[in-house]
Amino acid sequence: MNDDLWCLTVGRSRSQTRHDNNLLSINILMFKQFISKIPGADIYMVGSFVTFLVFFSLVGLYLLLVDKSYIRQMSQMPLDDSSTD
Repeated sequence: MNDDLWCLTVGRSRSQTRHDNNLLSINILMFKQFISKIPGADIYMVGSFVTFLVFFSLVGLYLLLVDKSYIRQMSQMPLDDSSTD
């Protein structure tokens, strides 16, 4: 997409867009410098990514394997008045 068209679409001037892009590149550069000064930071980043991946993979697997009638029953629970207290 043309830069001028994109700026007009989101209602921003080219200078505002250029300024935001410069801030983004500065933030990325600062992050890279910060991470490079921490010993073992790559292990933390890989570990957090693996934890994220495993957790959401297990949640997705659970949702695929769980009994659909159980999901319907649980979804109607707050609306069902037939339960006794």
